[in-house]
Amino acid sequence: TKAKHYAFTKKRIIIVDSFLGRTVTSIDYTQITDVNVEESFVDQFGKWGTLVINTAGTHSDQTRLSFIDNPQAIKQTLDSIRDRLGKSN
Repeated sequence: TKAKHYAFTKKRIIIVDSFLGRTVTSIDYTQITDVNVEESFVDQFGKWGTLVINTAGTHSDQTRLSFIDNPQAIKQTLDSIRDRLGKSN
């Protein structure tokens, strides 16, 4: 069975990917350089989409989170967190 789970905490995004084993990825909000939303017509109808998170200082420079409910709102929240953290540095 293949499964992918996401958790948005106060400091980071945690992604657990399971398929014949388990991979856990953690992305600190300070590592996020850009967030984009991809939505097909079917995605818009279902009110979900894919978040494409670009990062610096991680093993992968791009992470895709599929089937996210209300991805535009999540993007706005992540952008807000990035802006707030950028001002505190």
